Amino acid sequence: MPNNAAFGHDASSFPAQPTVPTQGATPPKHFDGDDPSWAVAAKQFAQVAQHVAAKQSVEFAGAAVRRPAGSKFFPSAPNSIHDAGLHERLVESLVLKYLLNVGSASGRGMARQVGLPFHTMEALLHRLKAEQLVVFRGSAPIGDYTYELTDQGADRARRYSQQSTYFGTAPVPLEEYNRSVQLQALKNQHPRLDDVHRAFTDLVISNSMATQIGEAMNLGMGFFLYGEPGNGKTSIAERITQAYGESIWIPRAILAGGEILRLFDSTRHIALPHGVDDESTIDQRWVRIRRPTISVGGELQLNNLEVTINTVTGIMEAPVQMKANCGTFVIDDFGRHRFRPY
Repeated sequence: MPNNAAFGHDASSFPAQPTVPTQGATPPKHFDGDDPSWAVAAKQFAQVAQHVAAKQSVEFAGAAVRRPAGSKFFPSAPNSIHDAGLHERLVESLVLKYLLNVGSASGRGMARQVGLPFHTMEALLHRLKAEQLVVFRGSAPIGDYTYELTDQGADRARRYSQQSTYFGTAPVPLEEYNRSVQLQALKNQHPRLDDVHRAFTDLVISNSMATQIGEAMNLGMGFFLYGEPGNGKTSIAERITQAYGESIWIPRAILAGGEILRLFDSTRHIALPHGVDDESTIDQRWVRIRRPTISVGGELQLNNLEVTINTVTGIMEAPVQMKANCGTFVIDDFGRHRFRPY
């Protein structure tokens, strides 16, 4: 079969793939409150105030996404907090918890922290000042101010922290995340034989093997690699995603049922440049990453496939298979796990 032929179809039918800090200390970039040494010791109240309860009834108003021509999915910057699919009380909780941990910050600094455009935050900041939760500490460039908490604001921040110390990027509603997965799923990709050979350029595989792998890949579904030990099953599985050759967008965190679920994992996801001239057009709650390949071996347990929660910080983490969405989830050593897989 010619090297540029598609699998069982005319090659033209398959599109070519595009190639404990001191007060006021600055936390690491994208820090979200997961380190217990940064966590607020919110022990003064046994119950969360009604403002926290309001967080449980977040309205899912999916943000309108305007995509460039030819792009399957592009996260455009929202025009308002409502446009971002969020309730103002949720963003308030992130801002107050952030100020409680860093001491003071400019309005634009807080907007960068939560991943929302500054103009969408201005009304919220004015309200927080009017309610005497924050005060101006001084002026900042370009008509901005430096804010810090009042005693009343610190009190409310501690109440929010009783539930979760997370104060990172604002989450994306689950519905919007699901839509992004549908648009970026592997079933929508159709790699050609030369794409497969390129993915396995550091391996020696026959054309017939590459053809079989490619036919399975074009289904966009799971498949089973079997054979004798040491014949390259794992090496092949770990390279399959490279044949799809595309980056994808994922949110740093997801809002599901009023809870924030962290998805982006720097130990498993490789962040890429946004690839646009104007960064202000992008919804900064999203990260452009290389299509993930996540492998698990004999250490896999059933609880790894469930949402986990840090009991100290209250931060929830997405399960491993969810982090592999729109990529490849490799279950190695199948049948040798601590539970029966069937």
